[in-house]
Amino acid sequence: MRRLQDLWFRVRSLWARGEMERELNEEFAFHLEKQAEKYEAEGLSPEEARRKARVKFGGAERFKEKARESWGFSPLTDLGADLRFAVRQLRKNPAFSTVAALTLALGIGGTVPLFSVVNGLMIRPLPVPDEDRVVTFWSDYNWRGEEFDLVKTIPEHFESVAAFSNNAYTLRTDAGSTLVLATVASVELFDVLQVRPLFGRTFELGEDRAGAEPVVILSYSIWEREFSSDRSIVGRRINLNGTQTTVVGVMPEDFYFPTPQMELFIPLNLDPAASDYASNGWLILTARLGDTTTDAQVAQDLQAITAVLGDNYEYSTRWDKTRDPYVTPLREYLLGDVRPAVLVLFAAVGMLLLMACVNVTALILTKTVDRTREMSVRAALGAGRVRLARQVLTESIVLGLVAGVIGMVLAAALFDVLVASLPLDPAFQ
Repeated sequence: MRRLQDLWFRVRSLWARGEMERELNEEFAFHLEKQAEKYEAEGLSPEEARRKARVKFGGAERFKEKARESWGFSPLTDLGADLRFAVRQLRKNPAFSTVAALTLALGIGGTVPLFSVVNGLMIRPLPVPDEDRVVTFWSDYNWRGEEFDLVKTIPEHFESVAAFSNNAYTLRTDAGSTLVLATVASVELFDVLQVRPLFGRTFELGEDRAGAEPVVILSYSIWEREFSSDRSIVGRRINLNGTQTTVVGVMPEDFYFPTPQMELFIPLNLDPAASDYASNGWLILTARLGDTTTDAQVAQDLQAITAVLGDNYEYSTRWDKTRDPYVTPLREYLLGDVRPAVLVLFAAVGMLLLMACVNVTALILTKTVDRTREMSVRAALGAGRVRLARQVLTESIVLGLVAGVIGMVLAAALFDVLVASLPLDPAFQ
């Protein structure tokens, strides 16, 4: 029963605060009066008795503060009081508040969008396991199907080699026709990427050859948008460019390749009888390196590839694939070599945020020094050092929250401008 009464007393201190404050004042006045009566009984005058009673009890606010602490929820009520006082202080000094908030907001507004870019380009992993082992070959969009079939058999230190490109397809559904971008690839692509579908399967051997049944793998976005996330879509046929094509799988939500705009994955048609098999260079070659493959072994395999190409084909000087072979890491290929520019810019903006914080700190310290008289009066009334420091800290937090809100608005406005200024592939902007 006693515990229930104590709990009720503590809860009451939250919603009946005014009533409890009146009771506290009455109790303090009662004890003060009784002490004064005691001194009067000892022969002191009424005025001297009241003065001596007040001296005995000390500061009234200190006495009341200790009583409030016994109510059990004083941290919450104190926080509310501190916040209200902090807001009044900031409204009382609009010039200081505006300058400090805008200074900090500019630092936040510049740093947040840049950190988002740094996170996307350099920290957040690509949706490909062991991305550092996936590379692309030189001579972009210039490999023929015939060359790919020859090249993929040569490397000794690559786990697998795949070819891919992109194309646009017309998807016809009951709702109408939609133009959709697709990655067209050899069946080895998902062996190189080592990504498994959310459900269904990836390409099987022979599906990129002449006479194979047309199949397609959906990205998560088009599955969700055009097919209402229907898991029974696997095995059904959809109309692509007027051809009934069987859906064999749906990829995970966070997967894309090579850009988020590609929403279908369709097998190449590597048909030696087709005219573009040996004459049209439109493919990109990508490969996965072995676990222990070294740079020297990569160079050895590239030299072997160029030697075989030189024995089988004659190239013009402009399109000579036998000269200066190299591979590009997947991240650099997809996002570009923006690391130096991003790091320099990030360091510069980081210094801007640091300078903003230093300037705001100096402003707060100057303002606190100017309030020495106020702090002395509050200390004389019973406020302890911790209480005074907490109030200054609360004011700083409120100021920081205001600056944070303004800074986030600036960050949202500056993000697109910042991304547009970086040398990224337009598909990632």
